[in-house]
Amino acid sequence: MYTASSPWIQMDPRKEARDYRRKVIKAITLLRDVGVRVITDRLEAMKQEKELPKDILSYVIQSAVVEENLSMEEMVDHFLTFFVAGQETTSDLLSFVLICLGKNPHVLKKLLEEVDRVIGDKEVIEYDDIIKLEYMTLVIKETLRLYPPVTGGARLISEDVDILGYKIPAGCSLFVS
Repeated sequence: MYTASSPWIQMDPRKEARDYRRKVIKAITLLRDVGVRVITDRLEAMKQEKELPKDILSYVIQSAVVEENLSMEEMVDHFLTFFVAGQETTSDLLSFVLICLGKNPHVLKKLLEEVDRVIGDKEVIEYDDIIKLEYMTLVIKETLRLYPPVTGGARLISEDVDILGYKIPAGCSLFVS
């Protein structure tokens, strides 16, 4: 992934660049190993029918296993996307949501009414509550449309693909914007 965003680092013959590449590869390997371990532990807990937290990881794994039948490598990719990308982008998104709500008080009013209706005085909010917040989902999606925290992303193509007549061979990095 780092080579797609900075091809100059990949081509730079200097020792510093080689050292940097090694560190990046080591960090990616560590993250992937942690991802495999976390997902394997969660899958084992699911098999043993243990009570699982209602968090995004459980949701992703359940959908991946039940609905999409994803491989471990694909599940790790999803896990890392949420884990790595979910930090700064989340704070950016929330900042933009607040700006949009401040500029649109009628939207804020409607959103607060929905939150009061769905959440009320609950002290613990569960995932099942969150999925009932349909207007909030629309507010977030509209904010993402107007102010996307990430304007694109790189993916490694695993098999030959044809997109609008352009042939992209397996092994290429594709940057989607």
